[in-house]
Amino acid sequence: MGGLDARHMLFNDRNDGRIHERVASLITISTPHEGSPFADWSLKHFPRLAETFRKIGLDLNGLKDLQTENCKRFNDDPAVKAFEAECESVIQFRTYAGKQTFWGVFSLLKGAFKIIQRKEGENDGLVSIRSARWRDKYFQETINETDHLNELGWWDPDQLFAQESPGALRIRIHALYARIASQLP
Repeated sequence: MGGLDARHMLFNDRNDGRIHERVASLITISTPHEGSPFADWSLKHFPRLAETFRKIGLDLNGLKDLQTENCKRFNDDPAVKAFEAECESVIQFRTYAGKQTFWGVFSLLKGAFKIIQRKEGENDGLVSIRSARWRDKYFQETINETDHLNELGWWDPDQLFAQESPGALRIRIHALYARIASQLP
């Protein structure tokens, strides 16, 4: 969700702090730019979820921000689109998407994986490739064989029998980030 937060920050601060004038690039990796069918499903089937978790100190209100309709509303807002076009001359936008198989995704993400797969296809256990693309002109590549945790360089027990060791995964993900950084202005 960090990519969505960054986009909202750029837009919401466009007049006062004008932070976009100090940003050279915005790189997002598996950001749910178009929202998440899992957020839609969760809030439909468990409408009191956020309220219940708030009682134990966890704020899940971000799920509302991740609903596909809310993301669509933000993405299609004429003011947001105009601001995005203005920023393109100064900020380099790039997006990346992760992709994993059902059997390779972390166990706790398998339910979300199936819900997202049914609705939008290939995903990393939390974000579909379609949603992570944002705009085709910004999309760079799909990072294969990575679930949402792997994209942070985290290895999970479900990959115990995978051909890639935790060390090899970490090296692969670090190399990806180094390559991305080397291409920045």
